[in-house]
Amino acid sequence: MCSALVEAATDVGVGGNIGKIKAQLQQRLTHLGQDADLPDVTFAELEKDFREVRWLWAWRIPRGKLTLLSGDPDVGKSFLTTEVAAAVSTGRLLFGDEPREPAAVLMLSAEDDPEDTVGPRLKAHGADLTRVCTLRVDEAGKGDDVIDLASGLDQLEALIVRRRPALVVVDPVTAFLGKTDTHRDAAVRAALTPVRGLAIRYGVAFVLIRHLTKGARDRVIYRGGGSIGFSAACRSELMVDYHPDDGPEVEHRRRVLAAVKHNLAPRTPPALVYDLSQGRVTWQGPTKLVARDLGKPEVSGEKLTAEREAAEFLIDALHHGERPVKEVEEEARQGHNISQASLDRARRTLGVIAKKRANRDGTTYWGISLPPSGKGSKPSDAKSDTLATLDPLQYAAPDGKGGKDGKSGNKLAEQVDPLAPDDVDF
Repeated sequence: MCSALVEAATDVGVGGNIGKIKAQLQQRLTHLGQDADLPDVTFAELEKDFREVRWLWAWRIPRGKLTLLSGDPDVGKSFLTTEVAAAVSTGRLLFGDEPREPAAVLMLSAEDDPEDTVGPRLKAHGADLTRVCTLRVDEAGKGDDVIDLASGLDQLEALIVRRRPALVVVDPVTAFLGKTDTHRDAAVRAALTPVRGLAIRYGVAFVLIRHLTKGARDRVIYRGGGSIGFSAACRSELMVDYHPDDGPEVEHRRRVLAAVKHNLAPRTPPALVYDLSQGRVTWQGPTKLVARDLGKPEVSGEKLTAEREAAEFLIDALHHGERPVKEVEEEARQGHNISQASLDRARRTLGVIAKKRANRDGTTYWGISLPPSGKGSKPSDAKSDTLATLDPLQYAAPDGKGGKDGKSGNKLAEQVDPLAPDDVDF
C-alpha cells in the first residue's frame, strides 16, 4: 500500500494535486489486486461444492484427510492397518461401518518386509492381493527411500494416479520424511501440508503410523514421537494399546483401538477391543474404555518421573545438534506439556552444554546441545535410583551411580555450562 502511494505520487509529480494522486493510486491498487497470486475464493462461490465428510471407516478414518495412528512399538499397529487394508480391498465392513465398494490400497512400509511379513498378513486377513500394492525393495534394502513425503511428492502422486487407491498407509511416517526435523512443529506442518493437499485432490485417506514415546503424560496427544505438529495436521487420531486388564503375564493380550482426536466425527466413536491370538485381528466389540485409560507405560512396575520424560525429550530434540534454547523450551511446553522446572532438572542431569551465539544483525541468543556420548548421568528418581538408563545415546555413567565419586558424575556440565538464572530462562 505504502509503495503504491509513493509510486503514484512520483508519477504525478511533487507539484501534482491530490486528486490526480488519488486517481493514480486507485489505478495501481487495482493492478495489484489483479496481479495477486493467492487463489482467493468466497464461500458463496464454494457453496455448490458443499458436502458432508466422506468416511473410509465411519467416524475413524475420513477420506481426503490425514489420520494418525499412534501406539507403542510392537503393540500391533501394523496388524490393525493390515486389517483395514484387507477390508478396503474386498469391500468388507469394519465395525460400525457403512457398505462400500472394494478399492485399491497402497502400503508404504519401512520396517516390515513385503514378502515375509506384510504379504502373508494381508493374506491371513483375507485381502484381495490384486488390489493392494507396495514399493519394491531393492537388494540394498532402500525401498523406503524411494518416496520422501517432504520432497518427492510428485512420485507419490504419480503412483496414486496409476493405482487410484482409497487408502494409503505410511508405516512409520517419520521414515518417509527424509531430512525433516520431526521435532520442529513448523517443519512437520510444512512437510505434511502438501500431503494433505494430495489427499484432498484425490479423495484418498492417508493413515500415518507413529510410535509413542515412553512418557507418562495424562494426555496421550503429548506422548507421540516428534512434534505435536503431527497431531495438529491430522483430522483424526487413533491409538492402539494393550487392554489395561491384561498385564505382561497374559499370553494373548487384548488390544484396544481408541479415538484420541476426532475433529470431524459427530461424536467420539467407541473404543474397540480385538486380539491377535490367531495371527490376525479378531474383533471382540466395543468397550467403555477411552484414550485416557490407555497409553500407560510399563517400566518394571515403576512410574516414569517428569524429570526422566524431560530428559528423554532433550535427547530426542537435540539429537541432530545444537538448537536455540527458546525454541527447545517452546517445543517442550507446547508440544509435550513438559514444565520448565522438569526441563531445568533434566538439563543439569544430562549435562546439556549451553553457548552464547551471535546473529548476523548483532543480537545474541543461547544455543544448547548434548554433551559427548557417555558424559552425562542418568535421570534420578526421588523415590528410587533403579530406573533404567536412557538408551538412545547412553547418557549414563558406567557404574550406574552417576560417576566415580558417587555424586552427579556430571563434571562436564559444571565446567562448560556458563548459564546463570540471569542469563537465560532455562
